Amino acid sequence: FASDDFNGLQNVGSGSKGRDAATGKIGRFGLGFSAVYNITDVPMLLSGPHFAFLDPNVTNSTEGGQKFAVGKIKDHFRDQLIPFELPEFGCAPLSSDH
Repeated sequence: FASDDFNGLQNVGSGSKGRDAATGKIGRFGLGFSAVYNITDVPMLLSGPHFAFLDPNVTNSTEGGQKFAVGKIKDHFRDQLIPFELPEFGCAPLSSDH
């Protein structure tokens, strides 16, 4: 995800993709990622060297969520990365050098 993508996910309902059809992004017309809020209020995601949690209701953060470099958090918040440790799918944030 690019920084604009993270910002768009933090602002539920803002619909940033519909403004620029040339981006090649999918999900213009449906609920898209917003559907995940039926399962959790604070989704977490891992994209490349970044780990993010989203908190659009600002119940656990003051900014609607935060994005971190994996390398900076894996020593202090290792337990938050364990669900993403799926080396059979090429995802191993705890053993990589991000």
